Amino acid sequence: MALAWNHATGEACMVLTRSAGVLDLEYSSDGTTIATASSDNTIKLWETKSGGPRISLVGSDAFRLLSFNPSSSHLATATEDTETALWDVHSASCGAVLYDDSPVVALQFMPEGERLFAACADGLTSVRGVNDAEEIMSLRVDSETTCLSPTGTLIAATGASDDYEVAQWGASEGHRAITLAGHTDTVTKIRFSSDGTSMVTVSDVGTIRF
Repeated sequence: MALAWNHATGEACMVLTRSAGVLDLEYSSDGTTIATASSDNTIKLWETKSGGPRISLVGSDAFRLLSFNPSSSHLATATEDTETALWDVHSASCGAVLYDDSPVVALQFMPEGERLFAACADGLTSVRGVNDAEEIMSLRVDSETTCLSPTGTLIAATGASDDYEVAQWGASEGHRAITLAGHTDTVTKIRFSSDGTSMVTVSDVGTIRF
């Protein structure tokens, strides 16, 4: 089950019922649709005005990550195995498989909607074109904690488990831009501010830096 909340009243305004556990959910960029990924190998798209289900997407494995493109016409999905695909949300058709090498742990459209950022469990982080799946940029990092800035210009990732550092790379060319040190334990989360000018990191010992 997923709940949609009214932030002004603090009350639940929609109850989105699923028969299996919800693994991820995502608002469309235009705010008209909520996508919920479930462990029963399906994604349901819900209308935010009525709260009713609009369409279902059916895959071959449980979906674990979702990302709408900026125009809300397509949804990128990553499954529990290795498949990352692009779906047309109007026809419920799978248009292209973009990755099929390793499980994806981070997934996000670039701001213009023509490229997709993905970080894989094997350490490969790359940007690919959504029309032809062509690899535009790739780099390898010893990390499963990876994040793309909202502007699409920077990729941040933790270093090896024993160096407690966070590095930033240019998302266009894959060049290492800066290394940030200061944590005394493994960094577990990275998030950029909405304008991409600052970043917050969290470590295993509870330290938060920004």
